[in-house]
Amino acid sequence: MWRIPVWTFVGLVTYVDILFACRHQHTLLIWESNPVAVFVYSTFGIFGVISLRLAVTFFAYIMSQMKARAGFKVALTGFVLGLHLYLAALYAIIFIGGDICPTY
Repeated sequence: MWRIPVWTFVGLVTYVDILFACRHQHTLLIWESNPVAVFVYSTFGIFGVISLRLAVTFFAYIMSQMKARAGFKVALTGFVLGLHLYLAALYAIIFIGGDICPTY
């Protein structure tokens, strides 16, 4: 029963992450800390980053729903939740403390 709110939260953070990337794509290479996302952005642009983000989130969700040991599901969901809590905290700091992206 706890998985529905967790994956709803993950979906919302993913949505905010995509919106942030779209809004600040002109400085994405400066602030993005994921080297895979930087490579994808350099090669395919913002639509590649959006596709990567959605694919990774969808893959993690599908893996958490597979018939496997309960320990694997809990560990995977906990790991994804932890990453998204960290990302949500970063966005809270950005939105409360002001925009981190420089304006030129």
